[in-house]
Amino acid sequence: MSFQSALVDRARRVHRLVGYRNPDLGESEQVVQYGEWGKCRLNPPDSNENRSASEAVKNRITAEILLPKDFDLDLNDRLEIESQELGTTVWIVENQPQLLRRKRSIIGKTATVVQIVDM
Repeated sequence: MSFQSALVDRARRVHRLVGYRNPDLGESEQVVQYGEWGKCRLNPPDSNENRSASEAVKNRITAEILLPKDFDLDLNDRLEIESQELGTTVWIVENQPQLLRRKRSIIGKTATVVQIVDM
């Protein structure tokens, strides 16, 4: 099975931008801009894996994502991932993506992503 055929989910980058600023109220509007969909594979955590509580009201779910080599991704990016197993959710890239190599070529990237879930 080829690497591309293993990518069964979809992902796109989510950018939060500052929009219109209102100096009278001292606030600015947040604009969310979405990138284009690309193939990926989200490897969800095992169901028996303990979820570590970072705060009393929030849990962190950590998973691994596989991406093609041309998918632009950096540390602390937000990704909207449409997964067959977990549905559509927003994840934060926790570490710098690592390259996946075959003998002489790069076939993709892998990264750890974190989802913050309110309980």
